Amino acid sequence: MDLAQLHARALACQSAYGPDAQIVGPHGFFLDDSLDGDQLMIAIRGTANPHEWRQDFRAVLKIHEPFPGLVHAGFADAFDELWPGLVLGLRKVSKLQERRIHITGHSLGADLALKVAWKLHNLGGFTIRSITLFGCPRGGNRPWAEAFSRSLLPVPLRITNRCDPVPHEPPSGLYWHVGSHAWVDHDGAWHDDWPLWTAFRPNVHDHAIDEYVRLTLPPDKLAA
Repeated sequence: MDLAQLHARALACQSAYGPDAQIVGPHGFFLDDSLDGDQLMIAIRGTANPHEWRQDFRAVLKIHEPFPGLVHAGFADAFDELWPGLVLGLRKVSKLQERRIHITGHSLGADLALKVAWKLHNLGGFTIRSITLFGCPRGGNRPWAEAFSRSLLPVPLRITNRCDPVPHEPPSGLYWHVGSHAWVDHDGAWHDDWPLWTAFRPNVHDHAIDEYVRLTLPPDKLAA
């Protein structure tokens, strides 16, 4: 995936926080079916209100169908609240099952993007082409992560900006990440993984969706 594609996904996540978002209870998402050809972008926003903050902090593992292994209880409950409204939104998309679907999310929405991808995949009849996650927390245990990796879904790409603290939470060991990883350093260089010191120098500003939009700009515009 090139930088322009990543930037388009970051912009879609930004739109999920804005006036073009569809709101489902405490959660928000953005659907873009205006892309070239038969593509559809599903973007899910992160934490934006006290209810979602409470869900973030319910970091206990539990069994939650249809997901394998054990998953973060608060994130699972957020999925249950989001899913019915997302289904209603998707039903309005013309020729949905002929679309090439790209799923993206930021923060809490990144974990929800994984769960939406899993749900659509297991329902069958949908073509999911990419999963892109910005500032994604760990959302389940090792069996959850391994089951996702063994599935026929595209390998999710996790993007972490500098010292964004959210991808370091909940702590590793009980909780595992899914997919491949790219870390962007303070000079705007991209790396395959983060250095350990980033966990000890958290910077909440690095987690903002606006920062992810900025870091995916072309280098000439980023410098400007």
